Amino acid sequence: MPLSTAERIAQLQAEAEAHRAHIAEREGARERDPIAMADYLRSEHDHIPKENKVERDAGGLLFRQQDNALVSAPEAAADWSTWQAWLDGHLNVLRAEMMEAVAEGMAEFANEYIAEKLAPLQTELTDLRRTLQERDERAVAIAEVKKQYAGERAEREALALAAALTVRDAKIEKLEMQLGILLRFLSLSGLEPPKGL
Repeated sequence: MPLSTAERIAQLQAEAEAHRAHIAEREGARERDPIAMADYLRSEHDHIPKENKVERDAGGLLFRQQDNALVSAPEAAADWSTWQAWLDGHLNVLRAEMMEAVAEGMAEFANEYIAEKLAPLQTELTDLRRTLQERDERAVAIAEVKKQYAGERAEREALALAAALTVRDAKIEKLEMQLGILLRFLSLSGLEPPKGL
């Protein structure tokens, strides 16, 4: 199964890192051993060709390995600033996208959470408003009934007062009549009525 581009790059980077470690290990060994270092330095100037190894694989390809292959002088440290700038730019874009996605997710969560927590309070508030409206309507109806009752009560009281006055007038008339009879009776009997009557 062929490797993807990313897997192949990772594999090549791992191999390159292993080779760098091997070269660093050999250089460290030479630096610790003065004789090995001297041999190494002499071999750099030795241009005598050595025996080349040739190998064939199953497909008939030739692989040659030259032990005395000329190695170019190490290049100065590569300038990675352009690559680093490109990488930083892409990382900044990815960070911005992640922050935007997190912000959207948090906003959606907050909206759902608030809606979930506020739904019972909203229902309760609606019920309270309806109750207050019903109370106000009842208060208006009660005030109107009281107004009507007060008018009817005043009429009843006026009628009751008129009836009471009529009864009183009838009693007074009756008393005056009885008093008149009594005075006639007294005058016929020869008695004088009390003064002031």
